[in-house]
Amino acid sequence: MDLKVPTKTLVDSDIASSTLDFTVPGYELETIDINGKDFSSITVPELNNLNEKGMPSLPKLTASVIIPAEAAMSYRILEEDCHVEAVGPIVPAKGTVYRNQNPALVPYSFSKFYQSSDVYPRSSVSLSEPFVVRGVRGLTVQYYPFQYLAESQEVRICSRARVALYADGISTHNVVSADLPASATTDFSTIYDKLFLNYQTYLADDEKHDVPEQDKLLIIAHDRFAKEIQPLVEWKLQKGVATKLVLTSAISSTPNTQPTPQDIKKFIQSEYDLRGISHILLVGDAEELKPFPGTSGNVVGKEADPMYVLLAGNDSYPDAFISRFSGETPEHIRTQVERSVSYERQPELSDWYNKAMGLAGDDKGGNPSYADWERADFLRTELLKYPFASVDQFYHRPLTAPILDAFRQGRGFVNYINHGSTTSWPIGSITTSVISQMDNYNRLPFIVSVACVNGKFAGGTCLGEAFLRAGTPGKPAGAIAVYASSTNQSWVPPCIGQRRVTDLLVARKKLSIGGLFMNGVIATLEDGESSAVQTYQSWHVFGDGSITSRTTKPEMLKVEHPEVLSKSAGNLPVTVEKTAGALVSIYADGVNYGAVTTDAKGVALIPLKDCGCIPVEKMTLTVTGFNKVPYITTLAVVD
Repeated sequence: MDLKVPTKTLVDSDIASSTLDFTVPGYELETIDINGKDFSSITVPELNNLNEKGMPSLPKLTASVIIPAEAAMSYRILEEDCHVEAVGPIVPAKGTVYRNQNPALVPYSFSKFYQSSDVYPRSSVSLSEPFVVRGVRGLTVQYYPFQYLAESQEVRICSRARVALYADGISTHNVVSADLPASATTDFSTIYDKLFLNYQTYLADDEKHDVPEQDKLLIIAHDRFAKEIQPLVEWKLQKGVATKLVLTSAISSTPNTQPTPQDIKKFIQSEYDLRGISHILLVGDAEELKPFPGTSGNVVGKEADPMYVLLAGNDSYPDAFISRFSGETPEHIRTQVERSVSYERQPELSDWYNKAMGLAGDDKGGNPSYADWERADFLRTELLKYPFASVDQFYHRPLTAPILDAFRQGRGFVNYINHGSTTSWPIGSITTSVISQMDNYNRLPFIVSVACVNGKFAGGTCLGEAFLRAGTPGKPAGAIAVYASSTNQSWVPPCIGQRRVTDLLVARKKLSIGGLFMNGVIATLEDGESSAVQTYQSWHVFGDGSITSRTTKPEMLKVEHPEVLSKSAGNLPVTVEKTAGALVSIYADGVNYGAVTTDAKGVALIPLKDCGCIPVEKMTLTVTGFNKVPYITTLAVVD
């Protein structure tokens, strides 16, 4: 039976109050035998179930909204269409199951609730604590359309509800100084739009947010990699990204020593407060540029770079994007720099970008319970809608050779779902040794890995590092970026993030790779499962997270502009045919003199700062766009 998917919609909002509608058109009921007794399992398409160990596993809906800067929030249920059915005892949740376990071997357990006269959940609505995402304050509404009555073994089932949120006094928790920051980058605008149901409604009367601000990149590099990272700094400035390079020796609180994680966090915080940085790239291995220690679940004391970007509010929602070039030698850094610059500046004119790959095994887990290959196939179905022309199905027990051949032909995006180790994917027997010999030169995918410890980069070379170090500086192989965990991942929450990344690719969103990955883990945080914070802290971006993702064959830009640049002009008009959101930049000798994105008509007017004092005769005009070949030309400077 094909069921319609549930919905969550915004009825109205003025931020001080919001009204939401939830619908659940149907559900599936399955009988599960536990120790010789029948239990009922309720599932709904595209919904995750409550996963509190020993308590009934029941579907839930989540929806997040922007709320006022300092308000406490309450709710009232305005309408509900509900009835009660006798369905027998409900199967209990197994709680957090990790991907180094076989879910089938994890036994069911029953809490005291099953012998009580209680109801679970006790209310059909709950509100999260307020949280802050880069200056935007929000909260998540959890709606529970199914409530189990333990004594009568009945379920209260609601097919529709209307819920009103309203300001109810003043709060002291995660308050902000304004309802929105002064501006938001393109990536964070996408996060807000995907996360908050009322974001577009709120911005309708707020013209200052029509054009997002440019990204600001902070690179923190170990001193011995200062020379190797310089070409990346120069390219980012030429492209129009405000970039600042700081060496580790400059931020240590103790002279002649490497900075502590606390030193690094303090410096990032100051740059965020003063400059509004949006991307941070760490350059060096864990032993030289230390990760911040995690604080949640199995990440306590372990590598947790994402902790560095918790910069606003007392919560686990990121306020900037962070990634790492993990390298032990200058060559490790050079190959990562060159692959990153080449991917953006000199893309191959080929259609391999719109070919994807899925790798998954047979293990089955979660509730709803799916095999990993089924989850991968769900993603494949979505990716084939757009923009991907093909998606490999390397499921069950594939051989290594066909996988490597597919990489060699070129794949733009890869999803992996199964078990993992620090140095391997069991599916296809892909190990760090195999990766070091890969020859997919300059045909580099970005990869989301749902597996254990593929990103455990302290104490040895992990899979994520191997993908970014493969090949040589002149012939990089492996991957352009990898999203991989430093600890054992739980079974389902990372899959929620992986699905969000896929959804954004299908929606044709222009996003940095770090923006894609962070959107994914924010979906995991919103879902609110007990291991969500742990998932956020452990999932690391290997590679340059500020790179704009590519998903189709790059197209040439048609650009019109003056042949020369006059020092007295004050601005430079540029028109990019049929291309809104292109980044237009003017640069010379390590200085960016202006960068603007094109408007809906493809027009950009670059104000030229200090143009009259330019001591150069030529400047470089660079235009970049989503799935485009950069347009780069030299303009003569005249008086």
